[in-house]
Amino acid sequence: MTRTLSRRTALVTGGTIGIGREITRRLLDEGVDVVIVGRRRELLDATVRELTAAAGEGSGTVSGVAADVAVVEDLDRVVAAALEPSGRIDILVNNAGVFDDATLLSLPKESWDQVIAVNLTAPFLLTQRVGKVMAGQGHGAIVNLASVDGHGVDGSYVAYNVSKAGVLHLTRQTAVELGPLGIRCNSVSPGWTRTPMVESALSEEQLRVMADGWKRSPNRRMVTPGEVAAAVVFLAGDQASGINGTDIVVDGGTISNLYLLETLPG
Repeated sequence: MTRTLSRRTALVTGGTIGIGREITRRLLDEGVDVVIVGRRRELLDATVRELTAAAGEGSGTVSGVAADVAVVEDLDRVVAAALEPSGRIDILVNNAGVFDDATLLSLPKESWDQVIAVNLTAPFLLTQRVGKVMAGQGHGAIVNLASVDGHGVDGSYVAYNVSKAGVLHLTRQTAVELGPLGIRCNSVSPGWTRTPMVESALSEEQLRVMADGWKRSPNRRMVTPGEVAAAVVFLAGDQASGINGTDIVVDGGTISNLYLLETLPG
């Protein structure tokens, strides 16, 4: 392992479960000191203990800050906690996300507000705050977790779909404005990934089909959290120094197929 990111500091939101936990683990393996954000203190503390115990020689350190990224007042505390160990933030991963299964005509405004607050407003506000820190340093890498649902409508997750489309354009806007300051911003769009959030949205039968032999995906399966995390860590590192304002889709080829002819008779 080359550990090209060794001794850098990263802030990862939603770092306790699913894709966020795997991103954190891989950053630690690269020697990055990671501050993770989670709403539930018990889960946060357990995650920090488990990742610390599993860390190998030369790995980075992990610490946690309990906060709700939908609460604006919490964000300054999050940034302060990330700055405390080294006085800098080299990597920001806006990963925290929620969804609400409701159609356009049935979604209550309060549900819309909550999804937009977590999925889009929080990345915007953290990018503002951390972007100022990175501008002072003269360098930084921001990676936003978007989704294939930001590229096209998928199911009745109207607020989620719209929020992820917004994340894609926030990524481009950030790249254009902050690129001259030495800050890169890219996004990763996972396809259906076996995470606790996905498991809560699907039946056991659906999960079984999507795990192996899923005809909608050229890879015939969902992607794994590790496959998504690998793209995030790549974009955070110097090997991606020429990549800015770009979205990497990690979906096994799902959205490459328009799925037109397959729906016709014969």
